[in-house]
Amino acid sequence: MRYLLIFWALPLGLFWGWYGLSYHDINFGLGFFSREMNDLLFRIYGDILGIDPAIIPGMVARAACSTASSFWASLPSGADELYGAGSGRNAPPIGPATQRPKRATCPARPEG
Repeated sequence: MRYLLIFWALPLGLFWGWYGLSYHDINFGLGFFSREMNDLLFRIYGDILGIDPAIIPGMVARAACSTASSFWASLPSGADELYGAGSGRNAPPIGPATQRPKRATCPARPEG
């Protein structure tokens, strides 16, 4: 999980943090966070890729979501991790603690 945060979430967090600040021109006096820098960088990326610069943020978001869904789909479910593959609804009981106790019966009352 640590590597997921380091190599996937941290770069995306930095990118979207920069994008949000520069898109709304919240620059704190730094040229890197200005709207002009945002437009310039996306114009350069658009020229390199040969596409409209306005669709690049959507492409990055789509790629990030597909990567995340691929990662989460590759993880084993909790039951497989705890009890081994094949555990689920039809799995045999794990031990006596999981077996249902028998119902107590009351003796018949004498009439009278």
